[in-house]
Amino acid sequence: MQQNGMPSRASAGLHHFIQHYRMQQQAGKVPNGWQQSTPPEDRGQLALQFFTQYRLLKPESAELECMRAAIQFETQTLLQSTSKDHYIAQVKQKLIHMTNARQQQLQRMQANLGNANNPMNAMNPAQMNMMAQLGPQQARQGTPQQFNPAFPNPQLQRPMQVSPVPMSQVQSSMAVSGPNPANLAQGPNNQQPNMQAN
Repeated sequence: MQQNGMPSRASAGLHHFIQHYRMQQQAGKVPNGWQQSTPPEDRGQLALQFFTQYRLLKPESAELECMRAAIQFETQTLLQSTSKDHYIAQVKQKLIHMTNARQQQLQRMQANLGNANNPMNAMNPAQMNMMAQLGPQQARQGTPQQFNPAFPNPQLQRPMQVSPVPMSQVQSSMAVSGPNPANLAQGPNNQQPNMQAN
């Protein structure tokens, strides 16, 4: 996914992780054994997944802070795991834990939105007072119903009725058929001068 020759954010992030792990490996900071044989690309993919989950879980966190947390978690897990399978399982377990935490966070937010005590959903007393004042004023004015000024004709505000004629019949009746199709072609031309005269 490239736009204007620039790599996407995800591929740029992955590149940063891979570069970091390559430098870590070249500096001899990765122990010999299965850790040394784990490709930086694999480690970068797992770190990027952690980074993405972390950003979704804590959107207020700075991007650099999230990258540091991802690198720290991945490196610590790599060094403490007894095998590559254990390492991958630990990272995936953490990712699942973060996904669950994010879902719980979302559920709490949705519950708060449904809560009547939420100021976004409840009317404050001033708004209720304004609503109460509007009701009697409208009754005194003798206006039984207000219409949208964009539609001055009240008939235009009523919902449209569904046509009893199926669309297939309407389309076939609109087809050019009959003794003189030229008359149909002249119809719009005859109406144009009338429209311009208005």
